[in-house]
Amino acid sequence: MRRKRFGFEKAVIAIELFGLPPLKFEETENSFKVILSAPKTFAEMTQQERLDAVYQHCIIKYYSSEA
Repeated sequence: MRRKRFGFEKAVIAIELFGLPPLKFEETENSFKVILSAPKTFAEMTQQERLDAVYQHCIIKYYSSEA
C-alpha cells in the first residue's frame, strides 16, 4: 500500500521535478513564510541553496524509503 504524501513532501518533489531552488523558510515573531524561487541551475545556486537542496532531497528519499 502506498503512503499518502502531504504538503511539504509534495512541494519538495515538485521543486525537484521542475529544477527549482529549495524552499526557504523565514521565521517572524508570530508566523513564518515559505518562499519559492524562480528556476536556477545547480551551478547558479549559492552554496547555502545547494546545501538546502541536498538536505530537502534527502528528506524526500527518507520519507519514500529510498536510498
